[in-house]
Amino acid sequence: MTAEKASKPSFISTQVLDGRYYFLDLSPDERQDIVVVCGGREDCAPDYAIDRPGFQYYTIECMCTGQGEVTLNGRTFAIGPGSVFYYGPDIPHRILNRSSHAMAKYFVNFVGRRAVEILKGSPLYKLEPGWVANPTRIYETFEQLQYSGTTGSEYSRRICAVLLELLILRISEQTISHQHADSQAWQTYQACRQFIEANFLTIRSVEESAAHCHIDPAYMCRLFQRFSKQTPYQLLVRLKMGRAAELLASSDLLVKQVAGVIGLNDPYHFSKVFKKIHGVSPRAFIKRTHRHRRSAGG
Repeated sequence: MTAEKASKPSFISTQVLDGRYYFLDLSPDERQDIVVVCGGREDCAPDYAIDRPGFQYYTIECMCTGQGEVTLNGRTFAIGPGSVFYYGPDIPHRILNRSSHAMAKYFVNFVGRRAVEILKGSPLYKLEPGWVANPTRIYETFEQLQYSGTTGSEYSRRICAVLLELLILRISEQTISHQHADSQAWQTYQACRQFIEANFLTIRSVEESAAHCHIDPAYMCRLFQRFSKQTPYQLLVRLKMGRAAELLASSDLLVKQVAGVIGLNDPYHFSKVFKKIHGVSPRAFIKRTHRHRRSAGG
């Protein structure tokens, strides 16, 4: 069942300015291994407030933008972009928007014996928010859930079950504790990462990013290796090549034009890096994606 065809259940908040949802199984069998019930992305109103003594499903939420506050089992924490937390049956929780504008977040509701076992092995089970070192990867997994949950295919539920397991494992791999998130090193890493993510199209080098963040390039590399197990250069390249793939797939821009858009004016160097990231050359990628668009009637 897709989001468009389903009426919203009563537990979906009305304090939402904009929401994208998918509904897969609103009467799930908890004896199964992993069942994704529903999920989505919400832009919450400034007065957004949820206060419940518990919830019928297990739920993971991840902040995208804005600042908020979550109380889990009587303990209150500040939350912001990249913070993740869970609640479920018999877990009192309150979620408040502390931003003057919309607070955006992803969520997924689920049940199942294996899902709970995996959740128990994650940092989230301590009932305190964690902060993920590379939130983009977590957002991507939520978006994959969103896409698969709305296709309405016979495989949607199974794919979403696999993606939910992947989501929990990725969170477990990348989560920094709430206490560590208060450290100066973490705050510096967050500022550097957010600068790169916001300006990757125009950034030419790691040194340029470090200079803007007023830190030594070697120190910035150590921060990234510590908190995200990648280098700033790897993040920068992945973001550039991700945008390049989007442009090549959805526009009629030439390869050299796309290279210019993402700040790589040497088409040969662009093609070399693109193939290293995506496994095919830009021209081969264009042929594949455009062929798919024609076969799909796009």
